[in-house]
Amino acid sequence: MFQRPTIKVFVVLVIIVIVLMMIQYLTVGNEHLFTNIRQLATNDNPGHNASAISRRKHIPERRTSTANTFVSSVKTKKIHFQHTNVIKTALKTPMAAISRNILDRYSEYRQIQQVADFGELYDPRFCVVELEVDRKTKTFTAGTELRVRVHLYNGYNQSLTQGGDLLNIWLRNTDGSSSVAGYVVDHMNGTYTGHVMAFWAGNLCVKVSVTNTKEGIGLYTNYVNVHGSYKFINATFSEKKKSEMTQCAPTMSDWLKKTYGGFCDLTHENYNISLFCGKPKSVSCRNWVKYGWDDSLYYDDYTRDILSYKDKVLKQIKLTVVPRENKNVQNARQLS
Repeated sequence: MFQRPTIKVFVVLVIIVIVLMMIQYLTVGNEHLFTNIRQLATNDNPGHNASAISRRKHIPERRTSTANTFVSSVKTKKIHFQHTNVIKTALKTPMAAISRNILDRYSEYRQIQQVADFGELYDPRFCVVELEVDRKTKTFTAGTELRVRVHLYNGYNQSLTQGGDLLNIWLRNTDGSSSVAGYVVDHMNGTYTGHVMAFWAGNLCVKVSVTNTKEGIGLYTNYVNVHGSYKFINATFSEKKKSEMTQCAPTMSDWLKKTYGGFCDLTHENYNISLFCGKPKSVSCRNWVKYGWDDSLYYDDYTRDILSYKDKVLKQIKLTVVPRENKNVQNARQLS
C-alpha cells in the first residue's frame, strides 16, 4: 500500500525550497547592485535616478578560460610598469616652455644671417648666476617662488647687451626623483630672471642652462627659409626601367627650384599635406612610387658648430628649503 510521506520529509523539502529561494534572491540582488554601481560610476547625466538605472539590463563579462585572464593581467601590469618608468624618466629632465614671444621676434632672428666670430656667443665660464635670498629670513621656504638673476658674458668676458638667447630653469631634489620646471624672463639687455616654485622642502638643486643661442636660432630660421626644410624627404619616381630620386620640402623653396628646375606638387597624393618635390628629368611626376629619409645638410662646419652649441649648463646651485610653518604656531609664538 501507498504510505504517506512523513513529516520529516516535508520539513526537508521546505528547507530545500527556502534555501533555493534565498540563493536566487541573493544572486539577483547582487546583480542589480553591481549594475547600479557600474552605471553610477560612468553616468554623465545627473538627472537619471537610481530606479531608471536599475531597470537597465546587466550583461555579465564572460571569459573563455582562466589562462586568458592571467595573461591579460600580466600584460596590464607590464603596461603599468612601462608608463611608470616613462613618467619617472620624464620628471628627471623637465623642459621649460618656449618663450611666449619667440614667434613675435621671428623677423629679428631672421636678421642674423651669419656669425663672424664664435667668441661673441655667451661663454659659461664668465656668466654670472645668482640666487636671490630673503634678506630678513635668510632662508628658502617651501611653497614660495625662487628667483635667479642671470647675466650673460661672451668668450671675451664682455657683457652681452642684447637678449634673444633661450634659457631654461628647473628645480629638483638631490636624488633626481622629483623636479619642476620654471620660466625665464628676457630683459633684452643680456640679463635674465629665472622663476621656479619650491613645492617641497629638503636638499634641492636649482639648474640653469642655455637651450639655444640667438645666433643659432637666426642661422636655423634662415636655413629653413632658403631650403624650405631643415632635413628633406626623398621621393622616388619610377617609370618602366627608369628611376629617379629628388628631394622634397613642405614649401616651394627657391633652392629646390634652382636645384631641379621645377616642382612636383604631391600635396594631393600626400593626403592634402603640403609636399613639393624636385621635378625629375626623365620621369613624370605622376609616377611617384615611394618616399624615404634624407640626412643631407647644406652648411659648413662653422655653422654646424654654432647650431650644436646648445643645452649648456650655466650653473647648478644647491640649497636647503625648509617646511612652511603653520600660521597658528606662528601666532602662538608671537603671543608668547
